[in-house]
Amino acid sequence: MSMPNIHDLPPEILGHILKSLHREMMKREGEVDMGLAAVCLTCKRWKDFAFSTPELWSCIEIIVDLDIKILPSYAKVSDWLSRSRNQPLSLVIMGERLRQSESTTALLQLLIAHSHRWYRLSLCFGPHFGVVELPDNFLAPILESATSESLRPGFKDNHLFYEKLLRGAPALRKFTYQGYDWAYFLPNRLHLEPLRSFDLKRFLSASYALTILERGVNLQTCSLQIAGCNGPPAKPVTSSVGCLSLLVDGVDGPKEFFRFLDAWSLTNLSIIFSEPRYAYEQNTLFYILSKTHSRLSTLTITNVEIPEDKFIDCLMLLSELATLRIMKPLDVTKPIENQISNKIMNLLTFQGGGSPKPLCPLLETITLELCVGADDGLLSEMVQSRHCSPNVLRKDGVAILKELDAVLPRSMHTLDEEGLKKLYEEGLRGSLKLI
Repeated sequence: MSMPNIHDLPPEILGHILKSLHREMMKREGEVDMGLAAVCLTCKRWKDFAFSTPELWSCIEIIVDLDIKILPSYAKVSDWLSRSRNQPLSLVIMGERLRQSESTTALLQLLIAHSHRWYRLSLCFGPHFGVVELPDNFLAPILESATSESLRPGFKDNHLFYEKLLRGAPALRKFTYQGYDWAYFLPNRLHLEPLRSFDLKRFLSASYALTILERGVNLQTCSLQIAGCNGPPAKPVTSSVGCLSLLVDGVDGPKEFFRFLDAWSLTNLSIIFSEPRYAYEQNTLFYILSKTHSRLSTLTITNVEIPEDKFIDCLMLLSELATLRIMKPLDVTKPIENQISNKIMNLLTFQGGGSPKPLCPLLETITLELCVGADDGLLSEMVQSRHCSPNVLRKDGVAILKELDAVLPRSMHTLDEEGLKKLYEEGLRGSLKLI
């Protein structure tokens, strides 16, 4: 029996294939333009079908970087806009090598004229191109996600573009910015009320970080970088943010930030210390946890090196914690392999019915990356004590440990390797990586 000719596929099947292909192409920069060109060159039927399917033309890419150079003509972009009809638009403008010119300005002005159809926006600019000026009455009513990156110091007026973009996007839910122009931004001039997610990869003072949380009244997740206490005086801020990720540099900035923050809905906290010592200088981590511990169910800390007694004090605050992640150092050539000592591992171990509860009794998920300094075998014993005998655990108010992910030095944990392998076979979720 011969296979049917692919060119004779029913329109419904062909449409499903091309739309699925289009969704996959959108995941990789530069493939939409080349992929649709290949589709249209396959045969006249495919070309006609593609031209009559608006969804296939709803992603427009302008990419001029080291690897990809797609600078479409004004006529080509105009054709794409016509073929996409009234479909929501996904725009990708990657201009690492893009330069200011009449042609690029005209292209962007053409796209701005269709801002009422913008749905997703991804921008990346180099040092030779300043974003085009938006009109004062700019409106992108259905824009839900915007990402922007500035690779090098660019034009100081770029912040005006983002102020108008945020003000004119009432449906915007996610905004991500990474760049060098944020020094010109004033958080109190940004319209952040619609946002559910805000990610700023640029260091701020504690007071400016607090202002962002104050203005983002609907934020559910927020990622910030905090360094220092310069800027206007900080004032108390109440925030409903539930998931907060911080990269902190120094100790004064993060302590001031949490001194004035009342995050009553915060359940998920992630902290990356730019230097391991910042976690214990002036008891920074303990201070942060003392302000947030009663609500936390998930804690992720990266690049920490804290004396044993100080770290035990931190863990004693976390009686409600369900997920603990201690992630590898930023400089993996200098692993911190002694953070979880024998004493700490023993305090985390469930000693049996009627015994005092272990530290963090409600833990269900643990991640330990290059931080275990306890003797070989103690880690697997701790996990076994909190994973097996569920009836005894429940009776004593201790949660069942369901998942462990660990990264350990290969030559130092052979007993742990054997014990954990057996536990994984018995149903423990997670993985063990030996390096």
